[in-house]
Amino acid sequence: LVQELFFKVLHIIERGELATPDASLKAERTRSAVRRKMSGKIQRQKLERFFDVMSPRYLLNTKPASISRHIVMAGHLAHQLKKNESAAFLLEAEEDRAGACWEISFMARDRPGLFSDIAGVMSLNNIDVLSSDVYTWRDGTAVDIFRVTSPFDSRHPDEAWNKVKMDLKNTFTGKLSLQYRLGQKAAPSLLSRRAEPPQPPKVIVDNDSSDFFTLIEVYAGDRVGLLYQITNTLTSLRLDIRLARIATKGDLIADIFYVRDLEGQKVEDNDQTAEIKEALYYQLEITWGSGLHS
Repeated sequence: LVQELFFKVLHIIERGELATPDASLKAERTRSAVRRKMSGKIQRQKLERFFDVMSPRYLLNTKPASISRHIVMAGHLAHQLKKNESAAFLLEAEEDRAGACWEISFMARDRPGLFSDIAGVMSLNNIDVLSSDVYTWRDGTAVDIFRVTSPFDSRHPDEAWNKVKMDLKNTFTGKLSLQYRLGQKAAPSLLSRRAEPPQPPKVIVDNDSSDFFTLIEVYAGDRVGLLYQITNTLTSLRLDIRLARIATKGDLIADIFYVRDLEGQKVEDNDQTAEIKEALYYQLEITWGSGLHS
Protein backbone atom coordinates (compact mmCIF):
# COMPACT_ATOMS: atom_id res chain seq x y z
CA LEU A 1 0.00 0.00 0.00
CA VAL A 2 2.82 2.39 0.82
CA GLN A 3 4.50 1.52 -2.47
CA GLU A 4 1.31 2.22 -4.40
CA LEU A 5 0.82 5.52 -2.57
CA PHE A 6 4.34 6.48 -3.54
CA PHE A 7 3.72 5.81 -7.23
CA LYS A 8 0.45 7.75 -7.19
CA VAL A 9 2.24 10.76 -5.73
CA LEU A 10 5.04 10.28 -8.26
CA HIS A 11 2.51 10.21 -11.11
CA ILE A 12 1.12 13.55 -9.97
CA ILE A 13 4.59 15.07 -9.70
CA GLU A 14 5.68 13.82 -13.13
CA ARG A 15 2.56 15.28 -14.75
CA GLY A 16 3.03 18.55 -12.89
CA GLU A 17 -0.41 18.38 -11.33
CA LEU A 18 -0.94 19.35 -7.71
CA ALA A 19 2.53 18.38 -6.51
CA THR A 20 2.16 17.57 -2.84
CA PRO A 21 3.80 20.10 -0.49
CA ASP A 22 5.67 17.38 1.42
CA ALA A 23 7.14 15.81 -1.71
CA SER A 24 8.06 19.17 -3.22
CA LEU A 25 9.66 20.30 0.03
CA LYS A 26 11.69 17.10 0.34
CA ALA A 27 12.89 17.39 -3.26
CA GLU A 28 13.92 21.01 -2.75
CA ARG A 29 15.75 20.16 0.48
CA THR A 30 17.63 17.47 -1.40
CA ARG A 31 18.58 19.88 -4.16
CA SER A 32 19.75 22.46 -1.60
CA ALA A 33 21.92 19.88 0.16
CA VAL A 34 23.46 18.84 -3.15
CA ARG A 35 24.13 22.50 -4.05
CA ARG A 36 26.06 22.88 -0.78
CA LYS A 37 28.06 19.71 -1.37
CA MET A 38 28.88 20.62 -4.96
CA SER A 39 29.66 24.29 -4.27
CA GLY A 40 32.92 25.21 -5.99
CA LYS A 41 33.07 21.85 -7.78
CA ILE A 42 30.68 22.52 -10.64
CA GLN A 43 29.14 25.58 -12.27
CA ARG A 44 25.74 26.40 -10.83
CA GLN A 45 24.09 26.49 -14.27
CA LYS A 46 25.45 23.06 -15.12
CA LEU A 47 24.28 21.68 -11.77
CA GLU A 48 20.76 22.97 -12.38
CA ARG A 49 20.74 21.20 -15.76
CA PHE A 50 21.46 17.95 -13.94
CA PHE A 51 18.52 18.58 -11.63
CA ASP A 52 16.31 19.15 -14.68
CA VAL A 53 16.96 15.66 -16.07
CA MET A 54 16.70 13.77 -12.76
CA SER A 55 13.47 11.85 -12.34
CA PRO A 56 11.26 12.83 -9.38
CA ARG A 57 11.47 9.30 -7.93
CA TYR A 58 15.27 9.51 -8.02
CA LEU A 59 15.29 12.88 -6.24
CA LEU A 60 12.86 11.69 -3.57
CA ASN A 61 14.63 8.39 -2.89
CA THR A 62 18.33 9.19 -3.18
CA LYS A 63 20.55 10.72 -0.52
CA PRO A 64 22.28 14.04 -1.31
CA ALA A 65 25.73 12.45 -0.90
CA SER A 66 24.84 9.79 -3.46
CA ILE A 67 23.37 12.34 -5.86
CA SER A 68 26.56 14.40 -5.63
CA ARG A 69 28.60 11.32 -6.46
CA HIS A 70 26.33 10.47 -9.37
CA ILE A 71 26.69 13.99 -10.80
CA VAL A 72 30.46 13.54 -10.88
CA MET A 73 30.00 10.12 -12.48
CA ALA A 74 27.64 11.60 -15.09
CA GLY A 75 30.33 14.09 -16.07
CA HIS A 76 32.84 11.29 -16.59
CA LEU A 77 30.29 9.24 -18.52
CA ALA A 78 29.54 12.17 -20.84
CA HIS A 79 33.27 12.49 -21.54
CA GLN A 80 33.46 8.81 -22.49
CA LEU A 81 30.40 9.05 -24.72
CA LYS A 82 31.89 12.04 -26.55
CA LYS A 83 34.75 9.74 -27.54
CA ASN A 84 32.16 7.43 -29.17
CA GLU A 85 32.64 4.69 -26.59
CA SER A 86 29.28 3.02 -27.18
CA ALA A 87 29.75 0.56 -24.31
CA ALA A 88 30.76 3.28 -21.85
CA PHE A 89 29.72 2.80 -18.25
CA LEU A 90 30.85 3.65 -14.75
CA LEU A 91 30.72 1.54 -11.62
CA GLU A 92 31.64 2.63 -8.12
CA ALA A 93 31.57 0.33 -5.10
CA GLU A 94 31.34 1.55 -1.51
CA GLU A 95 31.38 -0.74 1.49
CA ASP A 96 28.49 -0.42 3.93
CA ARG A 97 29.93 -1.98 7.05
CA ALA A 98 26.86 -1.23 9.13
CA GLY A 99 24.70 -3.13 6.68
CA ALA A 100 27.33 -5.83 6.08
CA CYS A 101 27.08 -5.27 2.33
CA TRP A 102 28.36 -3.11 -0.52
CA GLU A 103 26.50 -0.34 -2.34
CA ILE A 104 27.12 -0.25 -6.06
CA SER A 105 26.40 2.83 -8.17
CA PHE A 106 26.21 1.99 -11.86
CA MET A 107 25.73 4.47 -14.70
CA ALA A 108 25.41 4.07 -18.47
CA ARG A 109 23.14 4.95 -21.36
CA ASP A 110 19.90 3.09 -20.75
CA ARG A 111 18.96 0.19 -23.02
CA PRO A 112 16.84 -2.98 -22.81
CA GLY A 113 18.63 -5.79 -20.99
CA LEU A 114 21.02 -3.61 -19.03
CA PHE A 115 19.70 -4.73 -15.64
CA SER A 116 19.92 -8.37 -16.74
CA ASP A 117 23.55 -8.03 -17.86
CA ILE A 118 24.56 -6.45 -14.54
CA ALA A 119 22.80 -9.19 -12.57
CA GLY A 120 24.53 -11.86 -14.66
CA VAL A 121 28.00 -10.42 -14.15
CA MET A 122 27.41 -10.15 -10.41
CA SER A 123 26.39 -13.80 -10.28
CA LEU A 124 29.39 -14.81 -12.38
CA ASN A 125 31.59 -13.21 -9.72
CA ASN A 126 29.80 -14.87 -6.76
CA ILE A 127 28.10 -11.63 -5.71
CA ASP A 128 24.44 -11.78 -4.71
CA VAL A 129 22.14 -8.82 -5.36
CA LEU A 130 20.25 -8.05 -2.14
CA SER A 131 18.19 -5.13 -3.45
CA SER A 132 18.19 -2.63 -6.27
CA ASP A 133 16.80 0.75 -7.26
CA VAL A 134 16.59 1.33 -10.99
CA TYR A 135 16.30 4.88 -12.33
CA THR A 136 16.33 6.46 -15.77
CA TRP A 137 16.97 10.18 -16.03
CA ARG A 138 15.11 12.18 -18.66
CA ASP A 139 18.24 12.35 -20.85
CA GLY A 140 18.36 8.54 -21.09
CA THR A 141 21.00 7.97 -18.42
CA ALA A 142 20.51 4.79 -16.40
CA VAL A 143 21.41 5.20 -12.74
CA ASP A 144 21.16 1.88 -10.93
CA ILE A 145 21.92 1.39 -7.26
CA PHE A 146 22.53 -2.14 -6.00
CA ARG A 147 23.11 -3.47 -2.52
CA VAL A 148 25.12 -6.64 -2.84
CA THR A 149 27.05 -9.15 -0.78
CA SER A 150 30.78 -8.76 -0.36
CA PRO A 151 32.93 -9.93 -3.28
CA PHE A 152 34.36 -13.43 -3.03
CA ASP A 153 37.88 -12.08 -2.43
CA SER A 154 37.03 -9.80 0.46
CA ARG A 155 40.72 -9.32 1.30
CA HIS A 156 41.38 -7.63 -2.06
CA PRO A 157 38.11 -5.86 -2.89
CA ASP A 158 39.66 -3.50 -5.46
CA GLU A 159 40.87 -6.45 -7.53
CA ALA A 160 37.46 -8.10 -7.23
CA TRP A 161 35.60 -5.00 -8.43
CA ASN A 162 38.07 -4.50 -11.27
CA LYS A 163 37.24 -8.04 -12.37
CA VAL A 164 33.52 -7.15 -12.29
CA LYS A 165 34.18 -4.06 -14.42
CA MET A 166 36.17 -6.09 -16.95
CA ASP A 167 33.42 -8.70 -17.19
CA LEU A 168 30.83 -5.96 -17.70
CA LYS A 169 32.91 -4.38 -20.46
CA ASN A 170 33.36 -7.73 -22.20
CA THR A 171 29.63 -8.45 -21.88
CA PHE A 172 28.62 -5.08 -23.32
CA THR A 173 31.03 -5.48 -26.26
CA GLY A 174 30.01 -9.07 -27.01
CA LYS A 175 33.27 -10.64 -25.88
CA LEU A 176 31.67 -12.59 -23.03
CA SER A 177 28.53 -14.75 -23.21
CA LEU A 178 26.76 -14.68 -19.86
CA GLN A 179 24.42 -17.49 -20.87
CA TYR A 180 27.35 -19.77 -21.61
CA ARG A 181 29.55 -18.74 -18.67
CA LEU A 182 26.76 -18.98 -16.10
CA GLY A 183 25.73 -22.32 -17.54
CA GLN A 184 29.27 -23.58 -17.06
CA LYS A 185 29.38 -22.21 -13.55
CA ALA A 186 26.09 -23.84 -12.57
CA ALA A 187 26.76 -27.21 -14.19
CA PRO A 188 26.98 -29.95 -11.52
CA SER A 189 30.24 -31.81 -11.16
CA LEU A 190 30.50 -35.59 -11.02
CA LEU A 191 30.76 -35.36 -7.24
CA SER A 192 27.83 -33.02 -6.72
CA ARG A 193 24.15 -33.83 -6.61
CA ARG A 194 21.48 -31.30 -7.45
CA ALA A 195 19.30 -30.65 -4.44
CA GLU A 196 15.56 -30.61 -4.92
CA PRO A 197 14.07 -27.12 -4.53
CA PRO A 198 12.37 -26.68 -1.15
CA GLN A 199 9.05 -25.77 -2.82
CA PRO A 200 7.60 -25.48 -6.34
CA PRO A 201 8.25 -22.17 -8.11
CA LYS A 202 5.45 -19.62 -8.22
CA VAL A 203 4.89 -16.72 -10.61
CA ILE A 204 2.24 -14.03 -10.13
CA VAL A 205 1.42 -11.37 -12.74
CA ASP A 206 -0.48 -8.68 -10.87
CA ASN A 207 -2.27 -5.82 -12.61
CA ASP A 208 -4.47 -4.85 -9.68
CA SER A 209 -2.00 -3.62 -7.05
CA SER A 210 -0.64 -0.68 -9.06
CA ASP A 211 -2.30 1.86 -11.34
CA PHE A 212 0.89 2.40 -13.34
CA PHE A 213 2.89 -0.84 -13.34
CA THR A 214 2.42 -4.55 -13.85
CA LEU A 215 3.91 -6.40 -10.88
CA ILE A 216 5.65 -9.69 -11.57
CA GLU A 217 6.34 -11.72 -8.44
CA VAL A 218 8.69 -14.69 -8.59
CA TYR A 219 9.16 -17.21 -5.79
CA ALA A 220 11.57 -20.10 -6.29
CA GLY A 221 14.55 -22.02 -5.02
CA ASP A 222 17.75 -20.07 -5.54
CA ARG A 223 20.49 -21.16 -7.92
CA VAL A 224 23.46 -19.68 -9.75
CA GLY A 225 22.41 -17.04 -12.26
CA LEU A 226 18.70 -17.18 -11.46
CA LEU A 227 18.23 -13.39 -11.31
CA TYR A 228 19.93 -13.13 -14.70
CA GLN A 229 17.64 -15.78 -16.17
CA ILE A 230 14.52 -14.08 -14.84
CA THR A 231 15.46 -10.58 -15.97
CA ASN A 232 16.76 -11.82 -19.32
CA THR A 233 13.40 -13.51 -19.90
CA LEU A 234 11.55 -10.28 -19.07
CA THR A 235 13.79 -8.37 -21.48
CA SER A 236 13.14 -10.90 -24.26
CA LEU A 237 9.43 -10.23 -23.74
CA ARG A 238 10.09 -6.51 -24.35
CA LEU A 239 9.39 -5.48 -20.78
CA ASP A 240 11.07 -2.52 -19.12
CA ILE A 241 12.01 -3.13 -15.48
CA ARG A 242 11.42 0.12 -13.62
CA LEU A 243 11.82 -1.12 -10.06
CA ALA A 244 13.04 -4.37 -8.55
CA ARG A 245 12.78 -5.69 -5.03
CA ILE A 246 15.20 -8.57 -4.60
CA ALA A 247 15.03 -10.78 -1.51
CA THR A 248 16.90 -13.98 -0.75
CA LYS A 249 16.36 -15.99 2.41
CA GLY A 250 18.44 -19.11 2.69
CA ASP A 251 17.91 -21.02 -0.54
CA LEU A 252 14.69 -19.23 -1.51
CA ILE A 253 14.19 -16.08 -3.57
CA ALA A 254 11.22 -13.72 -3.50
CA ASP A 255 11.68 -11.10 -6.23
CA ILE A 256 9.17 -8.47 -7.33
CA PHE A 257 9.57 -6.52 -10.57
CA TYR A 258 7.59 -3.40 -11.48
CA VAL A 259 7.43 -3.43 -15.27
CA ARG A 260 5.91 -1.61 -18.22
CA ASP A 261 6.01 -2.40 -21.91
CA LEU A 262 8.37 -0.42 -24.14
CA GLU A 263 5.59 2.10 -24.79
CA GLY A 264 5.33 2.83 -21.07
CA GLN A 265 2.05 1.00 -20.49
CA LYS A 266 0.95 -1.78 -18.15
CA VAL A 267 0.81 -5.29 -19.61
CA GLU A 268 -2.90 -6.07 -19.63
CA ASP A 269 -3.29 -8.29 -22.67
CA ASN A 270 -4.33 -11.74 -21.41
CA ASP A 271 -2.29 -13.63 -24.01
CA GLN A 272 0.83 -11.62 -23.16
CA THR A 273 0.47 -12.07 -19.40
CA ALA A 274 0.00 -15.81 -19.95
CA GLU A 275 3.16 -15.86 -22.06
CA ILE A 276 5.09 -14.07 -19.28
CA LYS A 277 4.04 -16.69 -16.75
CA GLU A 278 4.79 -19.64 -19.03
CA ALA A 279 8.20 -18.29 -20.03
CA LEU A 280 9.19 -17.68 -16.40
CA TYR A 281 7.92 -21.07 -15.25
CA TYR A 282 9.99 -22.67 -17.99
CA GLN A 283 13.15 -20.93 -16.80
CA LEU A 284 12.41 -21.73 -13.17
CA GLU A 285 11.70 -25.41 -13.72
CA ILE A 286 14.34 -26.44 -16.25
CA THR A 287 17.78 -27.60 -15.17
CA TRP A 288 20.67 -25.58 -16.49
CA GLY A 289 22.01 -28.59 -18.35
CA SER A 290 18.85 -29.20 -20.34
CA GLY A 291 17.72 -25.62 -20.55
CA LEU A 292 20.85 -24.18 -22.13
CA HIS A 293 21.02 -26.68 -24.94
CA SER A 294 17.34 -27.27 -25.73
